Amino acid sequence: MAALSLDKVYQVIDAGLASARELKVAACIAIVDASGYLMMKVRMDGATFITVQLSEDKAYTAAAINMATHEFQDLVQPSQELYGLVPDATGRLVPLPGGLPLRLNDRLVGAVGVSGGSVQQDLQIAEAVAHSLGHGLEPSRP
Repeated sequence: MAALSLDKVYQVIDAGLASARELKVAACIAIVDASGYLMMKVRMDGATFITVQLSEDKAYTAAAINMATHEFQDLVQPSQELYGLVPDATGRLVPLPGGLPLRLNDRLVGAVGVSGGSVQQDLQIAEAVAHSLGHGLEPSRP
């Protein structure tokens, strides 16, 4: 089974930090493995305290459901098929943009969660992380 190495996690965190700096966003970026366990989390100077847990929970959600959190957001709205799932029993599923699964050769290897900017900025930073993984890894959406 493919997995993210610690060296690769450092690389993708650096890409996320560069994207956040370019956007002038004080963000928190979390990377989890395919089981949703934290591999690394960074909190930029000036990032608010709520971003710490939100970033990890966005990454956890993306890994748990193997889907981008903004896509999950659509499914938990009233009259949609997963309405009522949030809040879930674990209290960790977060249907907010900024979480993306990370895949290698169509296999889930982890996920990224970003919090600190607007929902569009969080998603843009998460996409930068996913794209930085290089050949074979892409963000979850086209």
